[in-house]
Amino acid sequence: MKINKVIEIENNNISRSIVRLNNALIDRNKNCDVLFYRRNPVKLINKRNDQWSIAFAYGSPGITGLTKNAIGIDYDTADALGISFKNTEVDIKIKKANSLDLWLWYLNHPDNSIAFNTKVTLVALILGFISLLVSFI
Repeated sequence: MKINKVIEIENNNISRSIVRLNNALIDRNKNCDVLFYRRNPVKLINKRNDQWSIAFAYGSPGITGLTKNAIGIDYDTADALGISFKNTEVDIKIKKANSLDLWLWYLNHPDNSIAFNTKVTLVALILGFISLLVSFI
């Protein structure tokens, strides 16, 4: 889905980034594959510079200006995408994030504590798998 406009929203939950979508784009019953599911990760891709970010999809509690071609994001997500709220024209693609997207995002996360924890988890997973293989030999 192509997005042409971004609106700055307040993010009181600094533990993760969120993206506010028009409620027409949110499927609360998970019946439609085209729509986004509430609280599920989505991948935001800036087509102009190929920077991307993961955010969690939420509906709109009546935010003015949120249309089907506009999204609301917080400052940190805009910074990760390399966009400014003063810029009126943006070219952002939004799609559902898969598991590989999540792993890559958290491995290269801008917050060093999250990136480090993900790398330690990945090393532990690899060592556990090697230990399992050695135990069968």
